[in-house]
Amino acid sequence: MNPKKLDNFEEAFSDRAGTCRLTCECGRTFFDNYNTGYSWDEGEFEKLVQGAGIAVEGSIGGVDFEGRHFAQCCTCWHLRAEKVMGFLDSHARQIADYLTREKQRKQAEADASPIVP
Repeated sequence: MNPKKLDNFEEAFSDRAGTCRLTCECGRTFFDNYNTGYSWDEGEFEKLVQGAGIAVEGSIGGVDFEGRHFAQCCTCWHLRAEKVMGFLDSHARQIADYLTREKQRKQAEADASPIVP
């Protein structure tokens, strides 16, 4: 897999947020072991450090596609993303046509809507 292509997919489907703790769709829990100042529940951080979580250096971002939420730092989603990218690439013209038609349909609905002051 082309790393730049995966980076582009990740950026496009990123939830553009970071958190101190995130449970990935695969069930693994990642936590920020670098930054301080989070308001952890009592014993929460210690439980994560003692084996319930996977430590990463920095906040954890998410990737959302196909109705599922993945931790960006997890690799479990890479194989599925590769298949989705293959679909997108092999149907790029049809997808662009669909999005153009949907924009036109939505614009026509908006144009037909009454003006609300």
